[in-house]
Amino acid sequence: MPTIRWFLNDSGLSNLKLRVGETHLDDKITSVNVLDNPDVSKWFKRGELILTTGFVFAGSEKLQRSIVRDLKEIGCAALAVKIRRFFHAIPEALLDEAKRLDLPVIELPFFYGFSEISRIVFDELYREAHADARAEDDFLRQMMDHVLAHDAIETLLQETADFLRLPLVLTDDADAPLSIAVPKAAGAMSFDEAVALAKERAGEPAEDAIPLPNQHGRIFFLRKNGSDELDAPQPDGALLARILQLLALSLEQGNVTRLTEEHRSAFFLRFLMDKKDATEEELRNFCAFYGFDIKSAWICLTFSLAGCKTRKAEVRKLLQELLRTYLPEGARPFFCTNEQLACCYDLFPARCHRLRALHMVIAQAEQTSAELARQGFPPLPSGISACHADVRDLGRALTESLTALSSGEAEPKPHSFLHELPRRLLSLESKASSELCSHFLAPIAAFDRTNHTELLRTLQMYLSCNCNASLAAKELYLHRNTMTNRLEKIKELAGVTLSDAQENMLLSLAILAQEPFTRSPSQ
Repeated sequence: MPTIRWFLNDSGLSNLKLRVGETHLDDKITSVNVLDNPDVSKWFKRGELILTTGFVFAGSEKLQRSIVRDLKEIGCAALAVKIRRFFHAIPEALLDEAKRLDLPVIELPFFYGFSEISRIVFDELYREAHADARAEDDFLRQMMDHVLAHDAIETLLQETADFLRLPLVLTDDADAPLSIAVPKAAGAMSFDEAVALAKERAGEPAEDAIPLPNQHGRIFFLRKNGSDELDAPQPDGALLARILQLLALSLEQGNVTRLTEEHRSAFFLRFLMDKKDATEEELRNFCAFYGFDIKSAWICLTFSLAGCKTRKAEVRKLLQELLRTYLPEGARPFFCTNEQLACCYDLFPARCHRLRALHMVIAQAEQTSAELARQGFPPLPSGISACHADVRDLGRALTESLTALSSGEAEPKPHSFLHELPRRLLSLESKASSELCSHFLAPIAAFDRTNHTELLRTLQMYLSCNCNASLAAKELYLHRNTMTNRLEKIKELAGVTLSDAQENMLLSLAILAQEPFTRSPSQ
């Protein structure tokens, strides 16, 4: 960016004289403006070079001093006064006020037009702006060459530190330092100083740390307290985003920091569980990096591995094979696992029928569980989310599957979050639950306690089998006549007919309210 020194010595303009402000030679000029109105505060901006013939304040020392004060308060770079038009020399009152306030004042010869001076300054600003853009392009091209050549991450970090003129620290996702780089420019922080400062900050929260797109590491600019290293600003968003992408790519392909599929899978799952406040942009970048198709609709199926004390690696591998084998038609799997959970996001076309998709995932979970049991593995509880298609609901799907899973921990069968909603709603309406139980189930429960019978269990099975007495008898290993007798007793005690659809629905809700962890086989 042009400075007052450049304007005086290298702009191509001659016979310019700096009358006040020798200590401001390196101040930057951000623009040019013309003073032709005494009300300067409305028109000028910080860093501007102000040109004037002096006509507006000719003959008024008070106005001369007032204008100088206003320009200084705004933060203008300098006031350049053209002589031999209205003045043979710059007024002493103006120079005196400028010297008192330390505002640079430049004497301009009469033969230069303001348009010519403005063109020269704006040309320099334009040239430097494009030079910066070309330098950024060259830098990014060089960084990409390093990535394509599989150069070490230290090489890319050093190039970044040199270009930005800032010491950088790269950490992993646990904030453990991976690499430190300091710029080679004169006056920069030494490597030893950077290491010492990084250690000093190790126990502090790195509020200015910026996560890499793969969420496997973070980068932050290392500055001394109260000091801008080499007066270097933080890069703009677009450039910084490109730098972070290249560093993340280098990390992924580096031999030392390369993540295995198992690690990538575990990290994806941990990010969803821990990063509850992730922005939509962070989620999109994260999904793009790991290949999760956010243009799909998805249902999250989660198996708990907590009860699997041994052979966990074998179980995880077999689970993935079985989930692929029983994958719903038209769906694609996306797996993420850790030591305790095995999650499969089934990705469906965005316009799929959501309830049909859910039924297919439930069938997939049931077939997988059955095959695991057939091969001698312990039962694994599982939970299934509702169907979602908004990237902001990516973590919500996992939460729903975990909620459904926890609801069925007592009975390790697939549980659907959507089918668990009545139970969850009843838990929020304790008074309504109490009313249902006292009106519909209390007489039956009292009879069971007194006579050691299982009428409540019989009623639950009957309702879960869609009021099919034969199927319910088969599930309970009862004779058909025994089933009939029990149902007649239930009708007598509860005062119901078992043929009224609305009453049957209320009976089902009452059973849900009384036995929140009992699961019917039809679900």
